[in-house]
Amino acid sequence: MVDPRPDYQLDESVHLTSPAQFEALANPLRHRILVLLLERAATISQLAQALGCLKGSVSHHLKVLEAAGLVRIVRTRRVRGGTERYYGRTSRRLELDAADELGRPDLLLNLVAGELATRPRPPDPVETIQLRHLRLTQEQAQALTRRLLEVADDTRPAGGDQPLYGLLLGVYRTGLPSLPGEPPRERR
Repeated sequence: MVDPRPDYQLDESVHLTSPAQFEALANPLRHRILVLLLERAATISQLAQALGCLKGSVSHHLKVLEAAGLVRIVRTRRVRGGTERYYGRTSRRLELDAADELGRPDLLLNLVAGELATRPRPPDPVETIQLRHLRLTQEQAQALTRRLLEVADDTRPAGGDQPLYGLLLGVYRTGLPSLPGEPPRERR
């Protein structure tokens, strides 16, 4: 099995807490850069080629991500009298707390919507996206959250040239109303 870890050291997770981090993530191109950097460290030229963008644009977005603490230079290499910088993520997972004032689950949903809009056609037959609503106690919701995170953490990526799948996990409390109590039945 191919080692799915990037070729540089990174933390397991970072909890997103600053407006700069959320602003950095809100841009779809920066999100795609972060996804690519999970595979391995890359230079501006490599990222520009993979993304089909100008190097100046990639450089700008890397500066925003670096200022937000989401990427860093992980190594350098001397090339033709210059220094080539390889960028990597600071952590494998980016976590946000939906209960936090800054927690922006809509940001993640917008990124997923962008990914879905650009996925290959026809969609992969294993894809599934479902929205379910369950009445749960606080304890049940916490247990479900733990189970979902365990599934995500226990699934080891195949690496290499295998297709890249997205996994969106979420347990959230809705603002949807409940029906009022059942009215008494009339006798006939």
